[in-house]
Amino acid sequence: MTALNKQAIDFSQPLETESGEPVKYICHDVIEYKCARVCVDIATGVVYSSPYVGLKIRNKEANPRAKLREQIESAADAYCQFDNGLISDMKCGDLSHEYLLFVKEPKNVLALLDELEAAENRMAELEARTVTLPADRSAESEVSDYDGTEFYRAGWNARGKADRDALAAAGIGVKGE
Repeated sequence: MTALNKQAIDFSQPLETESGEPVKYICHDVIEYKCARVCVDIATGVVYSSPYVGLKIRNKEANPRAKLREQIESAADAYCQFDNGLISDMKCGDLSHEYLLFVKEPKNVLALLDELEAAENRMAELEARTVTLPADRSAESEVSDYDGTEFYRAGWNARGKADRDALAAAGIGVKGE
C-alpha cells in the first residue's frame, strides 16, 4: 500500500464493506482492509471481530506481542479463505480446521491475550521479588584451628555462594536469614 493510499482512508467517516454494509468495529491503527476476521488494537490489545472484513495492524514490529498478532492475522486470513472455499484443508498446512474455528471467535483470542498478559505480569512479579536464602553454615576448618580436612576450607560454602552470585547476576534480589 502506498503512502497515497494510506492517506485516502478517512477514519472520521464510517467504513463500509464491499457490499456497502457498515463495519461494526474498527481499530484506531488500521492501514488497509484485509481478507481476515480478526483485528487486534495496538494500544489495548483488544481483539475485534467483524463478519464483514478484517483490518490489518500497523507497527507490528514495534510491539512485544507482534509475533502473536502476526499469527492471529495469518490464522484469521487462512480461516477466511477456508470459509469462503478458496482453499481446502490440505492447503491450510499446519493450521487445522479446529484451530481456525478457535481463532475465528474473538472471545477465544481475548482469553489467550489475557493469559499472555497474566504470564508476563507473573514473570515481572517474580523477577522483582527478593529471595531469602538460608544462612551459610561454616565448616569447622573455617571457624577454628582444626586442620584435619583442608579441602573443606575452599569448598564448604562454595555452592551457596555461587547460587547467591547467580541470583544477583540475574537481577533477583538476595538477602540472608
